[in-house]
Amino acid sequence: MNNIKKILKLFNKRQTAWIVVLFVMMAVGAGLETLAVGLLLPIMNVVISPESVQSGWLLFLYEFFHMENINQFMILMITFMILLYVVKNIFLYCLAFVQARFVFKNQFFMSNRLFQFFVDRPYEYFLNSSTAVIMRIINADVNYVFLLLTNILSFFTEFFVTVFLIVLLLCVDVTMTVSMALILGIAMMLNKKGLKPILFQAGRKIQVSSSNMSKWLLQTLSGIKEVKVTNKQEYFVSQYEKYGWENVNVQRKLNVLSQVPRLIIETVSIGGILAIIDVMLIGGADISRMITQLSAFAMAAVRLMPSANRMNNYLNSMASCEASLNTVIDIYREIESEDKKGRRKEEPAVLEKTLTLENCIRLENIVFSYPGSEKLIFDHAGMEIPVGKAVGIMGSSGAGKTTIVDILLGLLKPLEGNVLADGSNVMENYSAWLSKIGYIPQAIYMLDDTIRENIAFGIPEEQVTEKRIWEVLKEAQLEDFVKGLPEGIDTMIGERGVRLSGGQRQRLGIARALYHDPELLVFDEATSALDNETEAAIMEGINHLRGRKTMIIIAHRLGTIRECDMIYKVEDGKIKEVRKEEVFQ
Repeated sequence: MNNIKKILKLFNKRQTAWIVVLFVMMAVGAGLETLAVGLLLPIMNVVISPESVQSGWLLFLYEFFHMENINQFMILMITFMILLYVVKNIFLYCLAFVQARFVFKNQFFMSNRLFQFFVDRPYEYFLNSSTAVIMRIINADVNYVFLLLTNILSFFTEFFVTVFLIVLLLCVDVTMTVSMALILGIAMMLNKKGLKPILFQAGRKIQVSSSNMSKWLLQTLSGIKEVKVTNKQEYFVSQYEKYGWENVNVQRKLNVLSQVPRLIIETVSIGGILAIIDVMLIGGADISRMITQLSAFAMAAVRLMPSANRMNNYLNSMASCEASLNTVIDIYREIESEDKKGRRKEEPAVLEKTLTLENCIRLENIVFSYPGSEKLIFDHAGMEIPVGKAVGIMGSSGAGKTTIVDILLGLLKPLEGNVLADGSNVMENYSAWLSKIGYIPQAIYMLDDTIRENIAFGIPEEQVTEKRIWEVLKEAQLEDFVKGLPEGIDTMIGERGVRLSGGQRQRLGIARALYHDPELLVFDEATSALDNETEAAIMEGINHLRGRKTMIIIAHRLGTIRECDMIYKVEDGKIKEVRKEEVFQ
C-alpha cells in the first residue's frame, strides 16, 4: 500500500482516473476468470453423477431451457463455456491493450518531464552532477517506476482472481478453504518479510552499478582518442567490467531469489492440502463423498498456486524497484516545489520587454563563489564594455576569466551585483539578452549531423534559411571549403565533428554564432587549442568583424588580443583595465 500511495503522487487527476478504470477492468476480468473455473465444477458433477441435475440451480436451468435429456443439457453447458472463454479472453486482450497504452504513454511522458526538468536546471547544477546518473534517472529509473506500476496492476489482477476463487471454494467447503487460505497467506507473508529488505538493497546496488557502467562507457567513448593514444584501453575496460560484474552479481541474486517464493508456496500449498486430506481420512471421512470437494480444490489449486507465485514475484519485483521510485519522487517534489514558488522558465520566443544594446555593457559589483566553496572568485569586481568595441580579457589560469564570461552570459548567478545592458538588468529579460549574444567556446559542441544542422543548431528544419547559412559560412571563411564538398552544407561531419579539422570546427562554431546576427560576440579561448598558423588565420577573420560587432575575447595567448580596443586583466578577485602598452611592451 505504501508503494501505491507513493506512485499515485506522480500522477495527475486524469492519470489517476485511468488507473481506477484499469482496476475496475481487472476486477471484471477476475470475475470472468473465476466464473470460467467455477463452471467446470458443475460440468464435472453432471459427468460423474447425472442425477445431480435433479436438484438445485442445475434443475432450474434444465427446465428453463426445456431440455429433453442429459446429453442436450451437457451440450448447452459446454457451448456456454466455449462462449464464456471467448468473451473472457477478448476482454482480457482489451485490458492488456488499455494497460499497455497507459503504461508506455505515461512512461514517456514522465521521462520527457524529467528531461525537461534537468535541461531547465541552472548551469551551476551541472557543475556538481553526473551525466551518467541523470541518464539513469531519465531512462532506467523511470522504466523501473512503470515496471513497479505494472507489477502493482498485475498483482491486483491475481489478487482479485484469488479472492473470487476463495469465495467460490467457501461455498464448497469452509474448513478446507480457510485452512488453505491460511497456509497460502503464511507462506506469502514469510516471503515478503524475509525477501523484501534484501531485494530493496539489491535495487539500490543495481542503481549504483548501472550509473557507474554508464559513466565509464561515456568517459571511454567520449575520450576514445586520448584513451588510444595513451594506450589505456585496458584500464577503461577494466573499470567498466568492475561495475558490470557487480551488476551481473546483483541481477543473478535477484533472479535466484525470485524462484524462492514459487518453490516455498508450491511445497507448502501441496503439502498443506495433502495434510488436510490425511487428517480427514484419519478422522474417518468417506473419500467417495469427498470427490466433489476434492475436484473443486484441485481445479482451484491449478489456478490459485500460479496466482500466489505470481503475486509473490510481483511483490519482490516491487521491492527491487522501490529505490528508483524514491529517486523519481524526490525529483517530482523539486518540480512541485518550484511550481508552487512560480519558478517557471521564460519562453525563449517571448520577448515582452525591450532590452537595448546601444551604449555599453557593465558588470557592477560582482561577488561570486562556486556552490559549496567559501573562496570568493570575485569580490565586488566590475568592468565596462563599450558597444562596438573589441575587449580582451587576460589573466593567469584559474583567475576567473571564463567565470566572468559565464556570469555575463547569465549561466552563473553572482551572490551580489548585476550585469547591465544600457543600465537595464539583463536577468529581467533574459531571453532578450541571450538573443543578442553569439558564443564561441574553446571546444565547439558538434551534433552528429550535417553542416547545415550544426550551423542552424536547434532550429526546426523548415525554419532554416539556406541563404543565411551561406552568408555566415562566408563570414567565417568556410564558404570555399564547404562548396568543395560533394554534398555541400548537407555533408555529415560525424560524431563530435571528427571529419573536420580543429580550425574548421572553430570556423563552424563562429558561423553558428553569427547565424542569428547577434550584437555581442563572446570568444571563450576559442582559438587556444589551435596551432599558431590556424589561430592567426581565424583571428584575421574575427578582426574583420571589429566595429560591426561588440566583441569580448578571452586570451590564452597575448597575440589573440593584440588588435583589441581595450584590455582587462582578471587578478585577485578584481577586473582591472590595463594599457595595451603595458601588455605588449
